[in-house]
Amino acid sequence: MNSDYSYLLLKNLPQTKCDELLLLLTSLVGDPFAHADEGSLIMANKPIKTEEAQHTTAYFTWNKFDLHTELPYIQTPPDFISLYCVNNVKGGYTYLSNVERALHLLSQDQMIELKKPQYTIPIPPHFGADKKQEFKRPLLSIVKGRPSLRIRQDGLVSETEAGMAAAQALQSALDMVREAIELEPGSLIIINNHLSAHGRAPFRPTFNHEDRELHRVYLIEDVNKFGKNYDPIHRRIRGF
Repeated sequence: MNSDYSYLLLKNLPQTKCDELLLLLTSLVGDPFAHADEGSLIMANKPIKTEEAQHTTAYFTWNKFDLHTELPYIQTPPDFISLYCVNNVKGGYTYLSNVERALHLLSQDQMIELKKPQYTIPIPPHFGADKKQEFKRPLLSIVKGRPSLRIRQDGLVSETEAGMAAAQALQSALDMVREAIELEPGSLIIINNHLSAHGRAPFRPTFNHEDRELHRVYLIEDVNKFGKNYDPIHRRIRGF
């Protein structure tokens, strides 16, 4: 078992009934949920040959995924994201970056900009949302004395030049402190979605059983934070 303030990595877990194991272990951390517009409670992150996959970056693509937090475009993002490795390819790295370490590389003026509700993070096309569901939000908040980050660089817009410069400095800082983990089959990583940004290295897809495949679950510590947007029967949230 390897751990960090921002993630926990478990290795050498059973490789049978992996979805049941994923739900069992992660339910000790929080309540599993999914977004109603995205898919299953347990999502298989693996390459899918579609027209959309050629023009976007998502769980079903294979291009480089810059460091980001999960669901940064919704009001209440997951507290944790869990990834169970079913299969991996050589060089199929998962990138992780500790937010607190990255923030030490920024100036106070940049931190002030990041805390302003001046940023729009576009909702990915596969959600089927429109521009009316996108809101301006800060990239950085302080919750109970700890930083809470939301970031996704592709398509990010700030209403000021200073805000955009701060977001770019943040991305550079995250890249500077990132580490790369090549997950092995039977390993489970639980990522703090406030204290860690994550991403992936590009890889060559084969579109068969030998592809990189990670099974993903979102976790929230208290479903009441979703309010009326939460469907407890199906464990789904709606809206942004």
